[in-house]
Amino acid sequence: MVTPDASTNDRIVSAFCRAWEAGDVDAIAAVVSRFLGANHIVFDTLRQVSAGHLVMNERVDHLTPRGGNTISLPVMGAFELADGKITAWRDYFDAAALAARNE
Repeated sequence: MVTPDASTNDRIVSAFCRAWEAGDVDAIAAVVSRFLGANHIVFDTLRQVSAGHLVMNERVDHLTPRGGNTISLPVMGAFELADGKITAWRDYFDAAALAARNE
């Protein structure tokens, strides 16, 4: 397995987030190895760091379900990359903040 440098991985995750924002399914498919997605989403990336195969970002995701109101959710994301593709993606958020939106 070829291990790209951290700056390459950083660019891949940034391009992935921009592709989601633009709704560019072809660009998403080109970057993602296992994750294809659903609703309209805008990633507002506040900070992003990378080390080796790991890229982490702090962001606010603005999710708009079909026919619904936009929900803004603070998120911490962790991405793992191999051979230029995202192989793992984990998002962490405060479930209480999401539940409060539904009350």
